[in-house]
Amino acid sequence: MKENPIIMSDNPMRDIQNELSLFEQTSYCESYIAIKFDNLDVDQIKLQAKIASSSFRQAKEYYDAGTKVSISTKPLLFSYALNNYSKGLCHLLSIDKDILSGFNAHGFKMNSTKSILDASLTLNNKGAVVSLQKVVTEVILPTQKSIPLTTILSNIPALDNVINKSASLVSNIAKYSNGDYIIHLFDKTSIPSFPNKILNLHGTVYKEVYTGEYIWKIILSLGSRRKISELPCISMQLSEYIVVPTMIGDSEVILQPMIASYLIMMAYSMYVRYHAEMWEDLIDPKISSLYRMIFQSIDNSIETFITDLHRLLLGKHIIKRTFDDSDVERYIENNITSITKKIEKELKNLTLQRNY
Repeated sequence: MKENPIIMSDNPMRDIQNELSLFEQTSYCESYIAIKFDNLDVDQIKLQAKIASSSFRQAKEYYDAGTKVSISTKPLLFSYALNNYSKGLCHLLSIDKDILSGFNAHGFKMNSTKSILDASLTLNNKGAVVSLQKVVTEVILPTQKSIPLTTILSNIPALDNVINKSASLVSNIAKYSNGDYIIHLFDKTSIPSFPNKILNLHGTVYKEVYTGEYIWKIILSLGSRRKISELPCISMQLSEYIVVPTMIGDSEVILQPMIASYLIMMAYSMYVRYHAEMWEDLIDPKISSLYRMIFQSIDNSIETFITDLHRLLLGKHIIKRTFDDSDVERYIENNITSITKKIEKELKNLTLQRNY
Protein backbone atom coordinates (compact mmCIF):
# COMPACT_ATOMS: atom_id res chain seq x y z
CA MET A 1 0.00 0.00 0.00
CA LYS A 2 1.25 3.47 -0.85
CA GLU A 3 2.22 5.47 2.21
CA ASN A 4 0.46 8.80 2.76
CA PRO A 5 2.59 11.92 2.39
CA ILE A 6 2.86 13.77 5.71
CA ILE A 7 2.20 17.50 5.51
CA MET A 8 3.01 19.78 8.43
CA SER A 9 0.57 22.57 9.21
CA ASP A 10 0.06 25.26 11.85
CA ASN A 11 -3.70 24.69 11.55
CA PRO A 12 -4.48 21.19 10.20
CA MET A 13 -8.28 21.43 10.43
CA ARG A 14 -8.32 24.70 8.49
CA ASP A 15 -6.16 23.21 5.74
CA ILE A 16 -8.18 19.98 5.66
CA GLN A 17 -11.44 21.91 5.31
CA ASN A 18 -9.94 24.05 2.56
CA GLU A 19 -9.01 20.95 0.58
CA LEU A 20 -12.34 19.26 1.23
CA SER A 21 -14.07 22.32 -0.21
CA LEU A 22 -12.99 21.02 -3.63
CA PHE A 23 -15.75 18.44 -3.30
CA GLU A 24 -18.35 21.20 -2.97
CA GLN A 25 -17.81 21.75 -6.70
CA THR A 26 -19.90 19.41 -8.84
CA SER A 27 -17.40 19.54 -11.72
CA TYR A 28 -14.58 18.42 -9.41
CA CYS A 29 -16.69 15.50 -8.16
CA GLU A 30 -17.45 14.51 -11.75
CA SER A 31 -13.74 14.38 -12.56
CA TYR A 32 -12.96 12.50 -9.34
CA ILE A 33 -15.62 9.82 -10.00
CA ALA A 34 -14.73 9.52 -13.70
CA ILE A 35 -11.10 8.78 -12.81
CA LYS A 36 -12.05 6.23 -10.17
CA PHE A 37 -14.72 4.48 -12.28
CA ASP A 38 -13.55 4.93 -15.86
CA ASN A 39 -16.28 2.70 -17.33
CA LEU A 40 -19.17 4.32 -15.50
CA ASP A 41 -21.99 5.81 -17.58
CA VAL A 42 -21.73 9.59 -17.98
CA ASP A 43 -25.25 10.19 -16.67
CA GLN A 44 -24.48 8.11 -13.56
CA ILE A 45 -21.28 10.08 -13.01
CA LYS A 46 -23.21 13.35 -13.20
CA LEU A 47 -25.89 12.07 -10.83
CA GLN A 48 -23.46 10.83 -8.19
CA ALA A 49 -21.35 13.99 -8.51
CA LYS A 50 -24.42 16.15 -7.97
CA ILE A 51 -25.40 14.19 -4.86
CA ALA A 52 -21.83 14.17 -3.52
CA SER A 53 -21.21 17.89 -4.03
CA SER A 54 -24.55 18.94 -2.53
CA SER A 55 -23.86 16.67 0.45
CA PHE A 56 -20.45 18.30 0.99
CA ARG A 57 -21.92 21.79 0.74
CA GLN A 58 -24.56 21.01 3.34
CA ALA A 59 -22.05 19.20 5.56
CA LYS A 60 -19.78 22.24 5.65
CA GLU A 61 -22.68 24.54 6.61
CA TYR A 62 -23.74 22.21 9.41
CA TYR A 63 -20.12 21.95 10.57
CA ASP A 64 -19.66 25.72 10.59
CA ALA A 65 -22.93 26.15 12.48
CA GLY A 66 -21.88 23.52 15.01
CA THR A 67 -18.66 25.38 15.81
CA LYS A 68 -20.67 28.48 16.74
CA VAL A 69 -23.16 26.99 19.22
CA SER A 70 -22.83 25.60 22.74
CA ILE A 71 -22.63 21.97 23.75
CA SER A 72 -26.41 22.05 24.25
CA THR A 73 -27.04 21.66 20.50
CA LYS A 74 -23.56 21.13 19.01
CA PRO A 75 -23.86 17.30 18.65
CA LEU A 76 -27.07 17.63 16.62
CA LEU A 77 -25.52 19.99 14.07
CA PHE A 78 -22.33 17.94 13.92
CA SER A 79 -24.37 14.75 13.39
CA TYR A 80 -26.02 16.38 10.36
CA ALA A 81 -22.54 17.30 9.12
CA LEU A 82 -21.22 13.74 9.53
CA ASN A 83 -24.26 12.22 7.84
CA ASN A 84 -23.82 14.48 4.84
CA TYR A 85 -20.07 13.91 4.70
CA SER A 86 -20.74 10.17 4.82
CA LYS A 87 -23.28 10.36 2.01
CA GLY A 88 -20.91 12.42 -0.10
CA LEU A 89 -18.03 10.03 0.61
CA CYS A 90 -20.04 6.98 -0.42
CA HIS A 91 -21.18 8.60 -3.67
CA LEU A 92 -17.56 9.38 -4.50
CA LEU A 93 -16.07 5.98 -3.63
CA SER A 94 -18.82 3.49 -4.47
CA ILE A 95 -21.25 2.61 -7.23
CA ASP A 96 -22.90 -0.17 -5.22
CA LYS A 97 -26.65 0.52 -5.25
CA ASP A 98 -27.16 -1.17 -1.90
CA ILE A 99 -24.58 1.12 -0.29
CA LEU A 100 -25.87 4.28 -1.97
CA SER A 101 -29.48 3.56 -0.98
CA GLY A 102 -28.55 3.24 2.70
CA PHE A 103 -28.95 6.92 3.50
CA ASN A 104 -32.70 6.83 3.88
CA ALA A 105 -32.23 5.91 7.55
CA HIS A 106 -29.58 6.24 10.27
CA GLY A 107 -29.26 2.48 10.61
CA PHE A 108 -29.32 2.13 14.39
CA LYS A 109 -31.60 2.10 17.41
CA MET A 110 -30.69 4.07 20.50
CA ASN A 111 -31.18 3.01 24.11
CA SER A 112 -30.87 6.30 26.02
CA THR A 113 -30.45 6.30 29.79
CA LYS A 114 -29.86 9.03 32.37
CA SER A 115 -26.18 8.12 32.42
CA ILE A 116 -24.41 7.60 29.10
CA LEU A 117 -22.33 4.96 30.89
CA ASP A 118 -25.41 2.71 30.79
CA ALA A 119 -26.61 3.74 27.32
CA SER A 120 -26.14 1.69 24.16
CA LEU A 121 -27.07 1.49 20.52
CA THR A 122 -27.87 -1.37 18.18
CA LEU A 123 -27.03 -1.40 14.48
CA ASN A 124 -29.70 -2.36 11.97
CA ASN A 125 -29.02 -4.43 8.88
CA LYS A 126 -29.18 -1.37 6.63
CA GLY A 127 -28.72 2.36 7.00
CA ALA A 128 -26.20 5.18 6.80
CA VAL A 129 -23.78 3.73 9.34
CA VAL A 130 -23.77 0.34 7.57
CA SER A 131 -23.10 1.98 4.19
CA LEU A 132 -20.31 4.08 5.68
CA GLN A 133 -18.60 1.02 7.14
CA LYS A 134 -18.73 -0.84 3.82
CA VAL A 135 -16.86 2.01 2.13
CA VAL A 136 -14.39 2.77 4.94
CA THR A 137 -13.43 -0.70 6.17
CA GLU A 138 -13.70 -4.42 5.62
CA VAL A 139 -14.52 -4.87 9.32
CA ILE A 140 -18.30 -4.51 9.61
CA LEU A 141 -19.69 -4.35 13.14
CA PRO A 142 -22.29 -6.99 14.03
CA THR A 143 -25.92 -5.94 13.66
CA GLN A 144 -28.72 -6.54 16.17
CA LYS A 145 -26.14 -6.53 18.98
CA SER A 146 -26.03 -3.98 21.77
CA ILE A 147 -22.96 -1.72 21.64
CA PRO A 148 -22.39 0.20 24.91
CA LEU A 149 -21.44 3.84 24.55
CA THR A 150 -18.54 3.08 26.90
CA THR A 151 -17.12 0.76 24.22
CA ILE A 152 -17.49 3.46 21.60
CA LEU A 153 -15.83 6.09 23.81
CA SER A 154 -12.87 3.75 24.37
CA ASN A 155 -12.25 3.73 20.62
CA ILE A 156 -12.06 7.49 20.06
CA PRO A 157 -8.51 8.87 19.83
CA ALA A 158 -6.87 11.04 22.50
CA LEU A 159 -9.45 10.40 25.22
CA ASP A 160 -7.44 7.95 27.34
CA ASN A 161 -6.87 10.31 30.26
CA VAL A 162 -10.31 11.91 30.46
CA ILE A 163 -12.32 8.68 30.07
CA ASN A 164 -10.27 7.08 32.81
CA LYS A 165 -10.63 9.96 35.25
CA SER A 166 -14.31 10.52 34.44
CA ALA A 167 -15.57 6.97 34.09
CA SER A 168 -12.69 4.53 34.87
CA LEU A 169 -12.62 3.47 31.22
CA VAL A 170 -9.53 2.27 29.37
CA SER A 171 -8.71 3.38 25.85
CA ASN A 172 -8.42 0.80 23.06
CA ILE A 173 -6.36 3.18 20.95
CA ALA A 174 -2.62 2.87 20.43
CA LYS A 175 -1.22 6.03 18.83
CA TYR A 176 1.88 6.26 16.67
CA SER A 177 4.73 8.12 18.37
CA ASN A 178 8.39 8.13 17.39
CA GLY A 179 8.43 4.73 15.72
CA ASP A 180 6.18 2.94 18.21
CA TYR A 181 2.49 2.61 18.98
CA ILE A 182 1.77 3.55 22.59
CA ILE A 183 -1.29 2.97 24.75
CA HIS A 184 -1.70 3.94 28.41
CA LEU A 185 -3.59 1.62 30.74
CA PHE A 186 -4.40 3.08 34.12
CA ASP A 187 -3.96 0.50 36.85
CA LYS A 188 -7.42 -0.92 37.60
CA THR A 189 -8.38 -4.30 39.01
CA SER A 190 -10.79 -4.79 36.11
CA ILE A 191 -8.03 -5.00 33.49
CA PRO A 192 -5.38 -7.47 34.68
CA SER A 193 -5.51 -9.45 31.41
CA PHE A 194 -5.27 -6.40 29.16
CA PRO A 195 -1.45 -6.39 28.83
CA ASN A 196 -1.51 -10.02 27.69
CA LYS A 197 -4.04 -9.05 25.04
CA ILE A 198 -1.61 -6.44 23.77
CA LEU A 199 1.21 -8.98 23.81
CA ASN A 200 -0.75 -11.02 21.30
CA LEU A 201 -0.12 -8.15 18.89
CA HIS A 202 3.61 -8.99 19.11
CA GLY A 203 4.46 -5.91 21.16
CA THR A 204 6.45 -5.40 24.33
CA VAL A 205 5.08 -4.36 27.72
CA TYR A 206 6.53 -2.58 30.68
CA LYS A 207 5.11 -0.77 33.69
CA GLU A 208 6.00 2.75 34.72
CA VAL A 209 5.22 4.79 37.80
CA TYR A 210 4.20 8.43 37.53
CA THR A 211 3.99 10.37 40.84
CA GLY A 212 2.72 7.31 42.67
CA GLU A 213 0.07 6.42 40.09
CA TYR A 214 0.57 3.13 38.29
CA ILE A 215 0.14 3.25 34.55
CA TRP A 216 0.53 0.46 32.06
CA LYS A 217 2.47 1.87 29.14
CA ILE A 218 2.45 -0.52 26.23
CA ILE A 219 4.83 -0.20 23.34
CA LEU A 220 3.97 -1.98 20.10
CA SER A 221 7.34 -1.91 18.37
CA LEU A 222 7.31 -1.88 14.61
CA GLY A 223 10.43 -4.05 14.41
CA SER A 224 11.08 -4.97 10.80
CA ARG A 225 7.54 -4.00 9.81
CA ARG A 226 8.15 -0.36 8.96
CA LYS A 227 4.86 0.31 7.18
CA ILE A 228 1.68 1.00 9.11
CA SER A 229 -0.23 -1.18 6.62
CA GLU A 230 1.81 -4.24 7.71
CA LEU A 231 0.90 -3.98 11.38
CA PRO A 232 -1.69 -6.26 12.99
CA CYS A 233 -5.11 -4.94 14.00
CA ILE A 234 -4.68 -1.76 12.01
CA SER A 235 -7.44 0.76 12.52
CA MET A 236 -7.93 1.97 8.98
CA GLN A 237 -5.42 1.89 6.19
CA LEU A 238 -4.92 5.65 6.17
CA SER A 239 -4.80 6.20 9.91
CA GLU A 240 -2.02 6.58 12.49
CA TYR A 241 -3.74 4.36 15.05
CA ILE A 242 -3.84 0.72 16.00
CA VAL A 243 -7.03 -0.38 17.73
CA VAL A 244 -7.09 -3.24 20.20
CA PRO A 245 -9.90 -5.74 19.43
CA THR A 246 -13.06 -5.44 21.49
CA MET A 247 -16.03 -7.74 22.07
CA ILE A 248 -19.46 -6.84 20.69
CA GLY A 249 -21.90 -9.62 21.46
CA ASP A 250 -19.92 -12.79 20.84
CA SER A 251 -17.74 -11.23 18.12
CA GLU A 252 -14.25 -9.82 18.55
CA VAL A 253 -14.01 -6.82 16.24
CA ILE A 254 -11.97 -3.72 15.50
CA LEU A 255 -14.07 -0.60 16.11
CA GLN A 256 -12.26 1.95 13.99
CA PRO A 257 -11.86 5.55 15.21
CA MET A 258 -13.74 7.03 12.25
CA ILE A 259 -16.73 4.75 12.85
CA ALA A 260 -16.59 5.22 16.63
CA SER A 261 -16.55 8.98 16.10
CA TYR A 262 -19.60 8.77 13.86
CA LEU A 263 -21.49 6.55 16.31
CA ILE A 264 -20.84 8.66 19.41
CA MET A 265 -21.97 11.81 17.61
CA MET A 266 -25.15 10.07 16.47
CA ALA A 267 -25.79 8.86 20.02
CA TYR A 268 -25.30 12.32 21.49
CA SER A 269 -27.59 13.82 18.85
CA MET A 270 -30.36 11.43 19.91
CA TYR A 271 -30.09 12.81 23.44
CA VAL A 272 -30.25 16.38 22.14
CA ARG A 273 -33.27 15.72 19.92
CA TYR A 274 -35.37 13.38 22.03
CA HIS A 275 -34.12 13.63 25.62
CA ALA A 276 -33.19 17.27 26.14
CA GLU A 277 -33.80 17.03 29.90
CA MET A 278 -31.31 14.14 30.24
CA TRP A 279 -28.79 15.90 28.01
CA GLU A 280 -28.93 19.11 30.04
CA ASP A 281 -28.13 17.16 33.21
CA LEU A 282 -25.27 15.32 31.50
CA ILE A 283 -23.60 18.52 30.30
CA ASP A 284 -24.13 20.61 33.43
CA PRO A 285 -20.66 20.92 35.02
CA LYS A 286 -22.22 21.75 38.38
CA ILE A 287 -23.82 18.30 38.71
CA SER A 288 -22.28 16.05 36.05
CA SER A 289 -18.98 14.22 36.54
CA LEU A 290 -19.06 13.34 32.82
CA TYR A 291 -19.19 16.88 31.44
CA ARG A 292 -15.49 17.12 30.55
CA MET A 293 -15.48 13.67 28.92
CA ILE A 294 -18.54 14.49 26.81
CA PHE A 295 -17.18 17.90 25.82
CA GLN A 296 -13.80 16.52 24.78
CA SER A 297 -15.27 13.50 22.99
CA ILE A 298 -17.37 15.80 20.79
CA ASP A 299 -14.33 17.81 19.71
CA ASN A 300 -12.16 14.72 19.20
CA SER A 301 -14.85 12.88 17.25
CA ILE A 302 -15.55 15.63 14.73
CA GLU A 303 -11.82 16.16 14.20
CA THR A 304 -11.10 12.43 13.84
CA PHE A 305 -13.92 11.87 11.36
CA ILE A 306 -13.07 14.83 9.13
CA THR A 307 -9.34 14.05 9.25
CA ASP A 308 -9.89 10.44 8.15
CA LEU A 309 -12.43 11.57 5.54
CA HIS A 310 -9.76 13.80 4.05
CA ARG A 311 -7.19 10.97 4.07
CA LEU A 312 -9.58 8.59 2.37
CA LEU A 313 -10.40 11.02 -0.42
CA LEU A 314 -7.06 12.73 -1.01
CA GLY A 315 -4.52 10.34 0.50
CA LYS A 316 -2.78 13.01 2.56
CA HIS A 317 -1.87 13.11 6.21
CA ILE A 318 -1.93 16.68 7.52
CA ILE A 319 -0.60 16.99 11.06
CA LYS A 320 0.12 19.90 13.38
CA ARG A 321 3.59 21.36 13.24
CA THR A 322 5.15 21.05 16.69
CA PHE A 323 8.53 21.79 18.20
CA ASP A 324 10.19 20.44 21.31
CA ASP A 325 13.62 20.96 22.86
CA SER A 326 15.18 18.25 20.70
CA ASP A 327 13.88 19.97 17.56
CA VAL A 328 15.43 23.26 18.63
CA GLU A 329 18.75 21.61 19.51
CA ARG A 330 18.80 19.77 16.19
CA TYR A 331 18.06 22.96 14.27
CA ILE A 332 20.84 24.86 16.05
CA GLU A 333 23.31 22.03 15.49
CA ASN A 334 22.51 21.84 11.77
CA ASN A 335 22.53 25.59 11.25
CA ILE A 336 25.15 26.81 13.73
CA THR A 337 27.35 28.41 11.03
CA SER A 338 24.56 30.45 9.43
CA ILE A 339 23.15 31.41 12.84
CA THR A 340 26.57 32.63 13.98
CA LYS A 341 27.03 34.68 10.81
CA LYS A 342 23.61 36.30 11.25
CA ILE A 343 24.42 37.22 14.85
CA GLU A 344 27.81 38.64 13.84
CA LYS A 345 26.17 40.67 11.08
CA GLU A 346 23.55 42.07 13.45
CA LEU A 347 26.23 43.00 15.99
CA LYS A 348 28.27 44.71 13.28
CA ASN A 349 25.22 46.70 12.14
CA LEU A 350 24.48 47.75 15.70
CA THR A 351 28.10 48.88 16.15
CA LEU A 352 27.96 50.93 12.94
CA GLN A 353 24.68 52.55 14.03
CA ARG A 354 26.13 53.55 17.39
CA ASN A 355 29.29 54.97 15.82
CA TYR A 356 27.23 56.88 13.30
